[in-house]
Amino acid sequence: MQQSARAMLGLGADQSVNFFLDHARLLKLHISGRDAGKSWRHLCGLIDSLCDEPELLANLGVDELVYRNMVLLFCPELFEKPVTLAQDKAVRGVSQRSLDPLCSLIQSKLEARVTLSDMERVSGMSSRALQNAFLQRYQCTPMQWVRDARLDSAHDILNQNEPDLTVTSVAERLGLARQSTFSALFKIRFGETPSAMISRLHRR
Repeated sequence: MQQSARAMLGLGADQSVNFFLDHARLLKLHISGRDAGKSWRHLCGLIDSLCDEPELLANLGVDELVYRNMVLLFCPELFEKPVTLAQDKAVRGVSQRSLDPLCSLIQSKLEARVTLSDMERVSGMSSRALQNAFLQRYQCTPMQWVRDARLDSAHDILNQNEPDLTVTSVAERLGLARQSTFSALFKIRFGETPSAMISRLHRR
């Protein structure tokens, strides 16, 4: 949990966060428009629906999501500090410059599991700075960018029209979720399913 907190707040490896675990206290579920109860229900529902597929849960980074939600639950005040206009401009400038090496690294290892905390650690940016940087440059969240990068790579692989290529092998090569989810996301992005693309290319 300390590791997740440091990544979310942009802290160094020698810094730690006090979660005040030495005494009992009531934790608020509604803070600054965030509904922690809803987040936990969604997370627990995901775990419950995939309890028979531990490998998929691991690839989705569910353990990391649990830690991040725990940090937000125990220390919400750390994420509510007001940011001045000057601070915001400075953070945005640094954030934009930090995206290129981060994105290049992810592109070189698209098959590897990546979490938001991994991205925060590599970039040295806090959760807020990282989210803002991706929204400004790519109009999406960091994890949406990772997903789209994998889908784009899958499209490139399929377009090479290699013999004996299957939808399952492409999904596994890129660390994508189960085949049905991959196919649905692929169709949303490219207008056809991976299997339809393979059939179309084979007819040429």
